[in-house]
Parts: sequence; C-alpha cells; structure tokens
Amino acid sequence: MKHYIYACTCILICCIGYLTAPRVYGEYLFSTGVRYDMFADDLDPESSGFEISIPVGAAYRRKSYSLSLETAYISAHVTPDDEGEVSVSNMSDMLISASYTHSFANRPLGLIVGLDLNLPTGKERLSKREKFAEAGQSNDLFEVDNLGDGLNVGMSLGIMGDIKELSAGIQGAYVVNGEYDSTRDTPDDDIDPGDQMLALALLGWQTSPRLTLETFLVYSHFFPDTVMGQESFRAGNNLVFGTSIRYDRKPVGIALSLQGTMQGKNQELTKGALHAERENSNGKDFFGLLNVTYRPFSKLILRVLGDVRYYGESDLKTEESGLPFESQRIRYAAGPGFVYALTEHISCDGLIKFFTMTQKPDATLAQEVTFQGINFDLGFTYTL
Repeated sequence: MKHYIYACTCILICCIGYLTAPRVYGEYLFSTGVRYDMFADDLDPESSGFEISIPVGAAYRRKSYSLSLETAYISAHVTPDDEGEVSVSNMSDMLISASYTHSFANRPLGLIVGLDLNLPTGKERLSKREKFAEAGQSNDLFEVDNLGDGLNVGMSLGIMGDIKELSAGIQGAYVVNGEYDSTRDTPDDDIDPGDQMLALALLGWQTSPRLTLETFLVYSHFFPDTVMGQESFRAGNNLVFGTSIRYDRKPVGIALSLQGTMQGKNQELTKGALHAERENSNGKDFFGLLNVTYRPFSKLILRVLGDVRYYGESDLKTEESGLPFESQRIRYAAGPGFVYALTEHISCDGLIKFFTMTQKPDATLAQEVTFQGINFDLGFTYTL
C-alpha cells in the first residue's frame, strides 16, 4: 500500500515539472542495470543475506501522452538461522503506466489522466520459509521486499498548472487491488486486499533561478481486506506530508527533502465484525534526505547522498511483555554516486550507500538488533 502512495506523489511532482519544462516529442527510453543489496545483523546466530536485481524498463513519450513498462529479475538469498540458506529467484511483477495530458489553450493549466496496471508476473505464493527472502520492511534492507501481488489497477485524474513562479496540482486516485494467494503452505487463505482511495496536493515555488521550494500532502483511505469473502482487516487511514528545498549554483547543487507519515488505528476482526484496535499499532515515520551534486564538466555529475529514516514505535503494547507491537527503528545511510553521459544517447549512473539500522525489541523481536549493509546500484539509460 505504501509503495503506491509514494509512487503517486512522485507522479504528481513529475507532472508539474512536465507542464513547465521544455517538451520533448516522440522520445523513446530504455533502461536496465544491476542492483546489489547486502545485510548482516549482530544476533546469535547471525542472520545475513543478499539480493541481486536486474531492472528493465521502456518508455515512449509524446506531446500529450506517455507509456512505460517496468519489471525486474530478482534473486534473493537469506540465511535466517542455522537451518541453511533460503533462495528465491523469479521475475517481479510488471508495472505498466500510461498518462494523457490535455493542455488548455492560452491557459497555464493541464488536465492529466493516468492508468497503472500491476501484472502478477512475480512470485506471490511463498512457503513459510521462503518468506525470509522478503527481508526487511519498506525497502530498509532489500530494494525489493515484496516478490509478488495480485492484479492491481490504479486510475488517477489531476489538474496541474503554474502562475509565474508558483506551480500547483491536485490529484485523485483509486486503486483496485486484486486477490492473490500469499502462502503455499496454507489452503483456502486467498486474500483480497482492500481497495485504496487517495487525494494528493502539491505546491511548488521557484523563489529565484537558484532556489526552489516544494511541499505536498497525500491522504489515503483503505477499504477492508477480505479472506474467503469475509472481511478480516482494514488498515487505518494514512497521511503523508513533506517538503523539499533545491538550491543550484553551478557547478554545485543541493537538495534537502523531509517527509512524515501518520496512520490511524487499524480495524481487526473481533466476534465476527471489524473493530478498531484498542491502541494504534502504527507508529509515526519521519524521513530525511540530503543530496549534494557537483558537475566538473558537462558530461559528468558527481554526488553524495545521505538519508535518515525514523520508524516510530507503536502505541499498542503486548499484554505479556509490555513491548510495543512494532518497535522503533532508525536507519542511517550515506554514500557517493555519479551520472555520466557516455554518448549523446546513452547515460550511466551509479550509487553505493553504506547503512546501519538499529531495531528495538517488540512483539516479534526478543532483543535489540543492529543491521549493517550495502546498497549498490548501477544503471544504463538509452534515449532516442
């Protein structure tokens, strides 16, 4: 669910940039690369793992519409205990996105209609042990920590525009989440995730040729999940807010982004009906990112990126131990990267980040644990 919220926010930001940027007509884009994620913890016995993913993407853009396709090959290997390694290799789900933009004559406004399809080409039916291959939460260990979903369809409609130095946009979206079987060991447990309804708003202000400010707000409402036709769970409504500051003074650029997430109480199945939990099992999350770039010459951009993620512990405590249902996690990551234009049509970008994350005890974790690892990404883009 969270992934679609963040994706819609990025789409909204890109759409506003699209309306104010010079148009590129009939542009083909192909991308691929390799990503390597590795982690190890300090438990006894130690847990460790690595994931190699090879993303593949294609896009076509015209004046009024665009079409894109994304998928990846994933090979995850995790050693969670003394029983040996767990390995899962397969293609990920395929995401197909299309958008149409209508610009009003003599008015700085644009109407954007979007359609997103998540095709279930991945591997959603995992055994209990294979679930270890989906290491981490919210991409804090592996870039891909969800190996497959059902057929999901997202539809969006938005209005974007700019007046002098101000850019603004509002967008609504509805996501139909398809049924799938998430386990291979348990029969008759197909889950139909609840649909999702979103409302988004963004405001950008270019205060000077060098300084740009942006702020956004995303509200999401979830409908109940069902198992075998019976409502079983409903996630609490979600609010995501954030701001970013970009400063460019060639050859140096600085971007700072801050984001917060708050979610209401979930509803759980109790005595045949859904009821709100006694305390909120969802914590408040806050993320910060700093990206500094330096362009020594036109074809090369060097950068250093650092980010901090704070996942707050939940208010809900377990009665047996008094520990929170979900514990506090703090993740720090930083590392260098580059973007280099190999030719007029081919560019290469790379980034390596070293991270450390501490997680406090909670309902499923008996003791505090520290993770350390590496995220490495190398990509190639061909534009025609």
